[in-house]
Amino acid sequence: MKYLLNQKLLSKLTTTIVVCLWSLSAWSGSAIGIHDFGPDITENQSCEIAKLKATKQLIENELGVVIQVNDLKTCINDNCELNSFKWITFPGIVHNSKYITQIEEREGKRFCVAEATGTVISINKQYAEGHDFSAVFNKNGKYFNNDHMQIDIFGESKQYYKIFLLNDRAVKIFPNTYENGGATKNLTVPSTDYIIRTVKEENPNEIVLIVSHTKPFEMNTVYNIKDIGDAIMQMKQNGYRVQQLDLRKRLQ
Repeated sequence: MKYLLNQKLLSKLTTTIVVCLWSLSAWSGSAIGIHDFGPDITENQSCEIAKLKATKQLIENELGVVIQVNDLKTCINDNCELNSFKWITFPGIVHNSKYITQIEEREGKRFCVAEATGTVISINKQYAEGHDFSAVFNKNGKYFNNDHMQIDIFGESKQYYKIFLLNDRAVKIFPNTYENGGATKNLTVPSTDYIIRTVKEENPNEIVLIVSHTKPFEMNTVYNIKDIGDAIMQMKQNGYRVQQLDLRKRLQ
């Protein structure tokens, strides 16, 4: 599924941040992550995903929480590439991380096995209250080919929002040429000045990513998948509100 704007978007944007206080606790440890590889994924790509899984497990072992990881497979002709978009869904990071990888074969399949070691840091933040938001699709998130897609955002306070569409890369779709992205409590995207329509594809991969804060901030217009994941992890650690809406398998 592909979501298209009927006009070019501006490259100028603004976003949001929250003031927070930090208290740190740390634990050292190790964990294992495993991922297979074959015709659609290279050994290096498999090992990168195995490292992510090991990092996820390392943090879960100490904090009992989860890192959100989405695999986005994009194909141009017959050439396919697997990208992993990730961000931490809790206030925690791994410091001084190191990885050891090796290739193993099990029951006819080849796997990359990664061991992660490092110091897990738990960050307890005291956020300013009343600045969260929720977001939903119109049509209960179920679309037919050429439907008009709409995102409704409901905030607890006036905030600045940035919205990205993720597939093989992350492209900012709000603010744009028609909407400047000023502070608002509730938001509907798109406005009446333009539309976002659905186009059926064989392997839909899209994810909508929404970032908010109470003060203006800058983000790039386009990111590759790794860079947007790194940016979101850093932003969450600094108090940004972040949510995703999954568009995969929503086209009827």
